[in-house]
Amino acid sequence: MAWDFQIVQVTAAGTFGTVCVAFDWSTRRFYALKVLKDRFKHNRKVLTRTHDEATMLAKMQNANILRVHEMLEVGDRPVVVMEWVQGCSLQDLVDCNPQGLTGPHALELVRQTAWALHAAYNTPAGATGAAMKVIHRDIKPSNILFSLQGIVKVVDFGIARGDFEEKRSETVSMVLGARAYMSPERLDGAPDSPKLDVYALGLVLYELLRGERIKLSMRPNVHTRQMADALDALPIHGMSAEGARTLRYLIAELTHYEPEDRPDAIDVAKRALYILDLEGGVPDMVAFANSHARPIFEANSLIDPRSIQDYDELAFIDQIGPTRPGGDPAIDRKLRAFLAEPGWADHVEELWTLLLLNPRWTSRPFVDWLDKRKASWWQFWQQSNATVPQKIALLRILSCRFDAEAKRRVLRFKSDANPRVRKLANALLTAEEATHF
Repeated sequence: MAWDFQIVQVTAAGTFGTVCVAFDWSTRRFYALKVLKDRFKHNRKVLTRTHDEATMLAKMQNANILRVHEMLEVGDRPVVVMEWVQGCSLQDLVDCNPQGLTGPHALELVRQTAWALHAAYNTPAGATGAAMKVIHRDIKPSNILFSLQGIVKVVDFGIARGDFEEKRSETVSMVLGARAYMSPERLDGAPDSPKLDVYALGLVLYELLRGERIKLSMRPNVHTRQMADALDALPIHGMSAEGARTLRYLIAELTHYEPEDRPDAIDVAKRALYILDLEGGVPDMVAFANSHARPIFEANSLIDPRSIQDYDELAFIDQIGPTRPGGDPAIDRKLRAFLAEPGWADHVEELWTLLLLNPRWTSRPFVDWLDKRKASWWQFWQQSNATVPQKIALLRILSCRFDAEAKRRVLRFKSDANPRVRKLANALLTAEEATHF
């Protein structure tokens, strides 16, 4: 496949790689790209671990694990092409809700994450069908995404360990990851087990409910006492007294000092569902996403990605030319080519999202597209080949850059024959600042 990427956001930069959101003009889809930093491109250990992460994720076709589409070699740099999750991280939810989430919502987020951990460890791979035995080793709120569709996605398996045929790197039990979420045995250098991810998940659940991280001693007796005191004082909203008591007991088990006393990930998921059933069932996570995740997602800055320092690590895959004042000619060319296709309206959602995320375009390509018609503007919209989806698409697009020219165009839609078109046009013209419909 020939990729044609345009970077629209730089989302994260770690020790080894930089993550961005890119629009591919060839497939008309958004992807998340994880790009290895230039200084590690000849580091064999880092290269093999990058390969292993991509291979693991490609095999784990689970709804709660971020999907990998392909691993590219662009020049001499590996680029992992992944699905893009429209939403936010659990860390974002914690930061924006210092009072904590309700018990049912926090529990459902953790339930989905537990299913992901179970799937990662038990996914079969290779001719024998043996389990891959993937242990994440870096479970924390920032590595768990929550989509606008109400779905949890576990990400960043960069330091995970597992067993599968295509594995290249040597598994070592190094103390890598966020120390605040490490289990006692991991800090002591004990062999890795799935129970270390369960421990971290217990801390995540506590943090979601409390709105802040808990700090625990690594001395057994002190650890147990601190956890018990913290759970006694933990406020749990939106649950009955019995449900809250059961939830506190579950957290205590997940964070038990001894790994053999913790439940397996599958048991965590089942017990979470049991508690939710007692409380009236799984909450509406789509509604929760719209009320809590969507504002965070939409508040993301629309800063030109090339103004961010980490962009230098990504410039070699960006197919759009230098930014210029008053719009970007390279983007204009892409948009004109897009509009030249007969089925462009079928991809209007992807185009709409691209334009919302990208400040480097103007309404000029769309205005010019209309002007090139042999008929006048008014006559054009009376022709049978001008479909309602095309009209709605143009109205939505012009609303993103509602300048004087766009306003003049939209005025003509106030009396359109189609009620949906009339409604959009009037809403756009009467809104003080129209951004989306």
